[in-house]
Amino acid sequence: MAIRTRCSNLKSITLILCAFIMTLSLSGNSTSQPPPPAAAKKPPQGQLHLDKAKRELERKQYALAIRSLSAVIRSDPGSAEAHRLRGVAYEKLGLFKRAEEDFTRYIERSPSDPNGYIMRGDTRNFEQEYGAALEDYNAALKLSPSSVTAYLGRGLALAGLGKYDEAIKAYQWVLTKQPGNVEALENIGRACMLAGRHLEASTYLERALEHETDPAWRSTIGKWKQELVRDATPEKPKARGPSRGPTGDKTRSLW
Repeated sequence: MAIRTRCSNLKSITLILCAFIMTLSLSGNSTSQPPPPAAAKKPPQGQLHLDKAKRELERKQYALAIRSLSAVIRSDPGSAEAHRLRGVAYEKLGLFKRAEEDFTRYIERSPSDPNGYIMRGDTRNFEQEYGAALEDYNAALKLSPSSVTAYLGRGLALAGLGKYDEAIKAYQWVLTKQPGNVEALENIGRACMLAGRHLEASTYLERALEHETDPAWRSTIGKWKQELVRDATPEKPKARGPSRGPTGDKTRSLW
């Protein structure tokens, strides 16, 4: 009986120890497991509006994009990107003064980006504020001396100021980099006409027709060529705004 009792007690002790070891093992495993992943944080409301505005711009829903971007600016007045994109939307709708204001705010927040000056220069060309536009393109070229877009805009501003020979030089620079640039070919042709350089004008307009695919622009070039055939000296046209509206691919000529 004594031996049986001792064996019984030993068995009980063994079971208790096993249970204790299992408890420690389970406890250790539970502490080593990684915590459950935290729920993903939602992006800030301003970022949601900004992403929405970009999609609206891609779909050419400019009024909706302006509303979305205005919401971004209300929550974050320092958002340079929101001002830039809203300026683009205003320009597409022909609201050039508002576009200019937004591009100015963008420049204030991103003064080292030449694109801000180019965009504001474009709106000032639309508004026929050629002197101010020229200053913007010159500022852009200081930051990016090889910017074709800045040279194209600069040529427009110079032509608008009646400085045709300087405009021609700007377009010639573009053509050294991009010989088939149809915008440069068309505008240099017209600038040569207004400068009385008719032979050069005819050559450039012929080259423009080789590259131009837009029927409306091909028709315009044809009319210019008829003027040359008649050997008429064209007068500088009255200010009437850009010949291609803000919803076109790009305003390429003021004539």
